[in-house]
Amino acid sequence: MDNCDLPGIRDVAASVVRRKRTKNRFCEAKGLTTIEGNYLRITDVVEEWLGKADFAKMQEIFAFWQKQYMASSAEAQLILRLLLLVPEDQWLTSQSA
Repeated sequence: MDNCDLPGIRDVAASVVRRKRTKNRFCEAKGLTTIEGNYLRITDVVEEWLGKADFAKMQEIFAFWQKQYMASSAEAQLILRLLLLVPEDQWLTSQSA
């Protein structure tokens, strides 16, 4: 049996590719990485960005995700509405919705 024939493996692979693409777009947009020839390199901006508080980094990533993906998806709009209802310092899981 080929690995691609395993149930759900294509969905998992597609999900990994989408997440990687989003991370790369974020890093490029924020100037954290640059492409030089065949190499993806981090920039000096990375050190400063990593020094930010974790909450500030999460806000920045969320704002990027929201700007890039929210306008085109009704599901994403619903997720955002649910996230905005969660009290500060609380977690929302798929089972709690």
